[in-house]
Amino acid sequence: MSFPIAKHGDTVVITIDDHLVVGNRQVLKRLVLDELARGECRFRLDFGRSRYVDSSGLGVLVAVSKLVAQVNGSLTLVNLDDDLKTLFVLTKLDTLFSFDESRKTESPGATRSAAIGDAPVVHRATSRSEPASGEAAPPL
Repeated sequence: MSFPIAKHGDTVVITIDDHLVVGNRQVLKRLVLDELARGECRFRLDFGRSRYVDSSGLGVLVAVSKLVAQVNGSLTLVNLDDDLKTLFVLTKLDTLFSFDESRKTESPGATRSAAIGDAPVVHRATSRSEPASGEAAPPL
């Protein structure tokens, strides 16, 4: 299970492959924390390849939303199928998240991905300074 990640303009696009469940939720949270530490604040989570989110997946989405809000950033969910849209409506989480159904977000040229247990490999075109490997991550 991986979460391909790409940069489109000033927005970080993370693709949710397959399912967002208890077994991979912390990988997604770590990806967002790492990007926030790099100064990123605009995120799109692309559910075009996902068909299922369990309760722990919903929980991590709420947690990630709060982390992004702390830096006055934005988090938009895109490409949800009808079942996932219904899930957000039934849980009333449609009031917490922003949704964009206007266009597909393609990430075939993703610059990096993270799998469960793997540290993300980061390739950046800019020379922005990266946090030191021993530097503390923002509080969870």
